Amino acid sequence: MMFPKGQSRAWKRKGSTLPNVPESDLQAFADDYLATTRADQLRIPNWMYAWVKRSAPKAFAVQFMERFTGYPDNTIWEPVGDCYSICLSMEIKRARGQLSGNRQKALAKKRNYQIPRSPGQIEALLVKFRADAEMLNAILNKYGGIAGLKKALDA
Repeated sequence: MMFPKGQSRAWKRKGSTLPNVPESDLQAFADDYLATTRADQLRIPNWMYAWVKRSAPKAFAVQFMERFTGYPDNTIWEPVGDCYSICLSMEIKRARGQLSGNRQKALAKKRNYQIPRSPGQIEALLVKFRADAEMLNAILNKYGGIAGLKKALDA
């Protein structure tokens, strides 16, 4: 895996217990981890945003930015039941990084973005997400789907 690299003292930020790892290194760790687990995900890389801002035709750039500005770094899906999926919205930030822009802050609140700030937090979040999906699948299988679960809860 690309990360974790040896931690240098420069990565430690005053007043934080987490190393101040560059966001690009955290994202590289997440990309590698997701690739090894073969997770179903959507990720629009930073270079694509830069290309759209710098070189894309204006009409395309406007449409692209209107649709994707504020969305999380990673959106990961796990199948649940016979026709559903659950979604994890993961916005990776440095130890003291903050959400940028009003739209991202609003979307983060509305869609419950998870904000890991270290490789350990990224891995723990993805492990928990997969375990929760497996638990939901087991519950739905036990009751024969959502309709069966609803019937059992109403009884």
